[in-house]
Amino acid sequence: MRAEIVLAQMSDKLVLQHLLQLYLHDESEFSGRSVNQQGLFHYPYLDFYWSEPGRFPFLIHTENALAGFALIRNLALPADKALWQVAEFFILRKYRRRGMGQAAAHQLFDRFSGNWQIKPMIGSLAAQRFWRRVTAGYQAQHPGKCIFTFEEDRSP
Repeated sequence: MRAEIVLAQMSDKLVLQHLLQLYLHDESEFSGRSVNQQGLFHYPYLDFYWSEPGRFPFLIHTENALAGFALIRNLALPADKALWQVAEFFILRKYRRRGMGQAAAHQLFDRFSGNWQIKPMIGSLAAQRFWRRVTAGYQAQHPGKCIFTFEEDRSP
């Protein structure tokens, strides 16, 4: 399945907020997060993706349909050497297990080559398997281009 990552503009913020609700609902099984009094999950970092250097919000599309999002940040700022982190990554269930997530992740790795930190959700064996498979596949196709580290902590 074809994936296309598109840098989200401020005008896309509401779309990202809506997708974040689906993502946070999925991860609440492992994180223990609860909704607030308005029935929404709180995500305090979204605005920073348009106001802080080194943060990049992406929408993921397929065949002219919205399929997910990715929030990427550089942990090494202001240092010269980048350390990229997949802060959040979400593919709608309809598109999972069809290669959409892998295709989008590989495009992100191509766009920001270097060292990457991936922090799969603690307790989510599916997420852990996904990221190990995706990074191994990328390294096999692009030896030496990226170095991936995995951490068990899940704080943004």
